[in-house]
Amino acid sequence: MRVFACVLAVFLALLFIGGYFSIAGKPILAHLDSALGTRSLMDLHHLVFFFVYRGTDELKTGVIRTDRGLKDFQEKPAGIDNKQHYRKLDEASGN
Repeated sequence: MRVFACVLAVFLALLFIGGYFSIAGKPILAHLDSALGTRSLMDLHHLVFFFVYRGTDELKTGVIRTDRGLKDFQEKPAGIDNKQHYRKLDEASGN
């Protein structure tokens, strides 16, 4: 069982490194795929590490749940007229 766990850990590490790090603008596995004429290695990488890319994509685009919640609060009335409330705050601060 230890051997299986070690082999699996090494396989996942190689799969992650090969798909995440780039050489000449393409991941290492993409170079291997183009040499073999397939897409299976990169597809396997994306299948296994789907949540890693999902998290990095959300960070890159800046769409995080808290940002969405804040924008909804500012744009949609929640019992009070937010624009009027902000206008009063601006006037009170002297802007």
